[in-house]
Amino acid sequence: MTIEMAGENRIIVLLSEADLKSYHTDFSALGTSNMHGRHLINEVLSLAQKKTGISFSNKKITIEALSCRFGCMMIITVSKKRRLYRILRREEKSVCFVFADEYGVLCCLGLLYLSGMEKQRCSLYRENSRLILVLPLNKKSRRIIPLVQLFASECSSGCGKLTEQADTVFADNAVSVAGRLIFGQ
Repeated sequence: MTIEMAGENRIIVLLSEADLKSYHTDFSALGTSNMHGRHLINEVLSLAQKKTGISFSNKKITIEALSCRFGCMMIITVSKKRRLYRILRREEKSVCFVFADEYGVLCCLGLLYLSGMEKQRCSLYRENSRLILVLPLNKKSRRIIPLVQLFASECSSGCGKLTEQADTVFADNAVSVAGRLIFGQ
């Protein structure tokens, strides 16, 4: 288990398949409705609090769990509101595309918007001079991957490592937000 800070209020936790097995759970069982999943989440929060020094008392906590090749990545976001657990489990695999410049991203997102994909969930991150588009792999996104490949190169190293230290530009709604900005709709 690896625990790292990714900003002032965000913690990244990487869990391997062995970590999940040691807690007698798997990715599909993460959540508060499963005893083993609850135990793992409480343990991760306790370890994260000790390692980072961030206090979780009387704060809102959002935990995003993403399935990865090596196991699971949890993104813990802490805000100053009251304590509330919200587990967002994303079971589908993701594919990452790296853009060299803003022009390519805008062209790609504009075409996706015009082709009726404004409800397609995807996120956009900035890491130094690179822009990274993360698409979940599903039936709808498989049809648009060839279009995205016209503007960007597919990254084979996995989305988790790329987006750990990257800044979020658009979270989950990159196509609709960029499309409305470009076309003024």
